[in-house]
Amino acid sequence: MKEKVKNFIGFYQQQEIGERRRIRDEFLRESRMTYPAWYAKLHREVFSALELAALGRICRKQF
Repeated sequence: MKEKVKNFIGFYQQQEIGERRRIRDEFLRESRMTYPAWYAKLHREVFSALELAALGRICRKQF
């Protein structure tokens, strides 16, 4: 699981700023997570399996 989170974070960091914003905003809308919680999860590298599945759908990629 930890490897999947690292794969997403690596992918996310390689994206242009506009694409990062799109991913973040779409995920926040879908998950109803707060903006600070998103950045806390990125910093701590902690996403649940359901959150990774949602991010995979948003990014059209499997992590």
